[in-house]
Amino acid sequence: MFCRPVAIFLLVCLPLYAAFDFQAHSTRSAALNNSYLASSLAADAFLLNPALSINTGKFYGSLYGYRPFSMKEFGYGGGMLVLKQARTAFAVAVENFQSGTIYNEGKGTVNAAFQLPGSRFAVGASVNAYWISASGYDDLNTFGLDVGCVYHLSNSVRFAAVINNINQPRLAGNQEELPQRIQLAVEYQGADNIQLHGVLRKDSYFPLELAFGIEYQIFRSLNLQSGFNSIGSMPSAGVQFTAKNLEFGYGMQHHFELGSTHVIGVGFRG
Repeated sequence: MFCRPVAIFLLVCLPLYAAFDFQAHSTRSAALNNSYLASSLAADAFLLNPALSINTGKFYGSLYGYRPFSMKEFGYGGGMLVLKQARTAFAVAVENFQSGTIYNEGKGTVNAAFQLPGSRFAVGASVNAYWISASGYDDLNTFGLDVGCVYHLSNSVRFAAVINNINQPRLAGNQEELPQRIQLAVEYQGADNIQLHGVLRKDSYFPLELAFGIEYQIFRSLNLQSGFNSIGSMPSAGVQFTAKNLEFGYGMQHHFELGSTHVIGVGFRG
């Protein structure tokens, strides 16, 4: 019962994603296919661009989870907390992917971001702790550094740039490095209730990746989202509902061979 989905996952899914490159970091992340690196609103996007923790008000926290491609043998869960004081923001996050007691892959993030006084420019950095444990094998762990920035060209256009694993970390001294990746992103707000996102990604091992996303605010409390990713040709969609300070979300990504991943989450902002 267990061997078949494991084989499918290893043979089909892993060529699409490197270690610790989780499908989604939140419901919005899933719905927009990780395309919103230049977002003007989303505080949860600091896991994609370290500069974006600056988007929070005073406080933001969330919990989220999913089963990759609806495979019951696998599970992912995560949570984050973001605090902001004046032009400086600090954030922490923990993410974990596992298959029972056989395999466990985790990532812990500590982040700081700063907006320059009187400027449209913000920068941020995240230190990531990575760990892997697998039954019958020695545990592996390492640290990585991500840096990012975002620039408001105008009220409608924002640009962003991110370098992941800038220090080229190695797992326990092994030759296999975690991929170093460069990302360039843009956000365009065509109307008060529509935001368009786009990102180009290139890492050490895989071809150039292109992702798009769109957000449409139907009401003040209801957002619809959709996206597309060229790697794996995965369409995505989702919805965010806000009630006062509470935020409820659902995101879905569909892989034409592996099936759908459904992400649910809840957040609170102050």
